[in-house]
Amino acid sequence: MFINAIKAGWVKRYLDKNNQGQWKIFISKILEKKGGNIVFNSNLAENDIKDMCQNNQFTKDNLTSWNLFRKNYEQNDIQKIIIWNNSDIKINNETLYYKNWHEKGFLYLEHIFDFRLGKFYSFDNMQYLYQITNCLYLKYLQLVLVNSIPKAMQSKLKSVDISQPSEFKSLTELILTTTKISKYLYTKLLRKNVHEPNHIQKWEDQFQDTMFIWNKIYNMPYKASIDTTIQSF
Repeated sequence: MFINAIKAGWVKRYLDKNNQGQWKIFISKILEKKGGNIVFNSNLAENDIKDMCQNNQFTKDNLTSWNLFRKNYEQNDIQKIIIWNNSDIKINNETLYYKNWHEKGFLYLEHIFDFRLGKFYSFDNMQYLYQITNCLYLKYLQLVLVNSIPKAMQSKLKSVDISQPSEFKSLTELILTTTKISKYLYTKLLRKNVHEPNHIQKWEDQFQDTMFIWNKIYNMPYKASIDTTIQSF
């Protein structure tokens, strides 16, 4: 877990504009084909990361470890899910990235969804909003009509209350304001992977009128003896 935190921590170093290290070239070479830094906020599965980072083990390891942390980041704003490089949104089993659409400001699900009517924009609406050309009609048709966007996402989009202000903050924005990055990532990863032992629930069910202070109970062997054998008994 700690090794993953160290590897994921390279993302902050990469995003730091004051860091001019030549090592960034190895990551930039991959990311520039996929929209640059948006990859760090995209929903990429491990197999898609592997396909993206062929022959670039350094970037693959960093993105894979970063992805472990990203999956645990609570994304409550369905409308702020990024379309590009999203393993849940595919055409012909491949994630999408259309550079010319991205450059026109087309990034999140909210950019293609009409919340007033509860449905995706028509292509005519998209042309008006983003000045996209007729030759992109089939691509847009595939994206919104041929089940590229999961039904579950579509249902959640319909329930969004746009009258409520969003406090959305991207994961990369959060990371750039975080100090001691490796420690922070390690703590977050550890917290999400720690599960309550089964015997705790068993004891609490059996003695429902008793309040157990488990941290003190677990510390008792270490206070009662310095013998490691007894402590681990």
